[in-house]
Amino acid sequence: VFTPTDTLLATALNFSSYAPEPKTWIDSWIDDADDIKISFQLYNSSSLKFSSNKFTLDLDSAKVSPIEIRLKNSPIDSLVIIASASLYPNGRTRVFLELTSHTYHKLIISAESKSGEINMFSGMVDQYTGYPSAFSSLGENWMKDGNNELTINDLSLADSVFSVAAYISKDTWLTIGNQYVGGSLPVGNIAYFSSRGATINGKIKPDFAAPGMYLSSAVSSTDPDFRVGGSSRSQVTIETDTSIAGYRMAVLAGTSMASPSLAGSIALLMEARPNISTKEIRELFKATADLSYYNNQEFTGMGYARVDLALRELLGITSVQSSVENDNISLINQTGAIRIICKNEFDSDKTVQIYDLMGQLKHESTISRGTKAFEIPFEAVSSLYFLRIADSRSDIRMKFIWEN
Repeated sequence: VFTPTDTLLATALNFSSYAPEPKTWIDSWIDDADDIKISFQLYNSSSLKFSSNKFTLDLDSAKVSPIEIRLKNSPIDSLVIIASASLYPNGRTRVFLELTSHTYHKLIISAESKSGEINMFSGMVDQYTGYPSAFSSLGENWMKDGNNELTINDLSLADSVFSVAAYISKDTWLTIGNQYVGGSLPVGNIAYFSSRGATINGKIKPDFAAPGMYLSSAVSSTDPDFRVGGSSRSQVTIETDTSIAGYRMAVLAGTSMASPSLAGSIALLMEARPNISTKEIRELFKATADLSYYNNQEFTGMGYARVDLALRELLGITSVQSSVENDNISLINQTGAIRIICKNEFDSDKTVQIYDLMGQLKHESTISRGTKAFEIPFEAVSSLYFLRIADSRSDIRMKFIWEN
């Protein structure tokens, strides 16, 4: 955030050395861009000297067409930047930079202004052509390090999108070699690789967290990493045989595990009520989310999604897990029906409901005031069921076993 007394931001882009030609991008969003200057220069961190001329970006020209910037240390030792700019309807100016490095020197990015704000995000590209880069101060007090705040990506920002963080659901597993692996991670915390919120404009994202480290899942039978001698062999938990075509399960980690976990939970809610809306699903998860590990600095979302509690809330049986046996009601199994005998007459009209173990409504009817004994038709498999007798003032719940 720029002020009249704090007018300069400088940081170094510290390319990874894993690829011979590292590539990355920088996505910048600027408030009040009229008076801002963005400049680029190569820096030799060994000699602590700049190794190229300083190039200041012309934002107005970059809005018309992309600008190619070549910061040359020598013809074969240079860094190439493709810069483009756009003014968005929200009033922010977006500056997008595509970078290709042919040098071991660092890129120094500086932004100067007396007002406004800039947020810059470094990107990750395809693993075969480049690796992530990071903003760094290089240990110099005139530059700033980057951080992992506000790192939710574009695809997760829409209101109708469920953005999912990954939390550590377990940290040990039993391998096919009958050995326990892991045991050093804080179960319940957000995984280190999971993007943090909130958004630039303060929207709460990710929406929820779901299990993402570690989950056991099917892996490709032809992936050599999971075969004997492979780099991921210690993650294999189930294997039918040791051939190439052997069926394998392995523990994996990632937001790519957390996202389908929540998607499956949403599918269960939609199965229970096919016409449920996205808004209703969000509100159900929000109302029943687990906040036991909630930490505002760790995770800005609404908590850990609990599909079991959400289903109970959706089906109106949230108290079943603490159901009360009622001495004032007796149940008698009859052929194709249940006879219910109450100690006292109903003082109002009552709704009678029966749910199965999956929370599915099996029967619903209304019994009039003054009733003391009644029968309801009921044909079902032998199992445990839940009876609910309720009105606006009372809610009686009890369990019963139905035997054919």
